[in-house]
Amino acid sequence: MKNEVFDRPEYLERYRVSQKHASKSNSKSTVYGPLKRLSKILTSTICISLFASVAQITIGLIGTFETVLFCYSVALIAIGFVFFVLWLIACNLSAWFKDLDERAEDKLAASSSGGSVLKSN
Repeated sequence: MKNEVFDRPEYLERYRVSQKHASKSNSKSTVYGPLKRLSKILTSTICISLFASVAQITIGLIGTFETVLFCYSVALIAIGFVFFVLWLIACNLSAWFKDLDERAEDKLAASSSGGSVLKSN
């Protein structure tokens, strides 16, 4: 995703323009910020899910109302995080596929106007 989205000149230009218009309160934004945030939330989700599963096979065996409530709560939080990460990944993939479609359309337009479809890197 880094190479295909965040290192593209189009993305870097959009980032530069957005930084020009951004307020000083958003000065901590970086080029790879969205990718870093996705990585952190994905790691957090995995850790919370592992904690929930361990809690269910350890604390959950105690069998009191409080421990059962705790285990259910942690499991629900983990499920919430999983759905949030899935939504973030779907949004990123959608933007990536949109970019790929635009590039393919540009190549098709160039080939139909006499240009070459193949481009050497």
